[in-house]
Amino acid sequence: MVIQGEPGAIIRGKKGLGGVTIKKTNQALIIGIYDELMTPGQCNIIVERLGDYLIDTVMGSASREEVMVLEK
Repeated sequence: MVIQGEPGAIIRGKKGLGGVTIKKTNQALIIGIYDELMTPGQCNIIVERLGDYLIDTVMGSASREEVMVLEK
């Protein structure tokens, strides 16, 4: 079930002891899935920071060819 979100940016969900955090960037969805070994807060921080980094640097200013090289 979805428990929280920010329109157009972040979705958080939880089921049992696990859950998911999804962040939308300009060209990708960053998906973090956690279980009882990680807290929801830790997953949120990791996914959101990675998404922000991609928005600010790689995805925000790189051409499509540069992004493809980084994915290999």
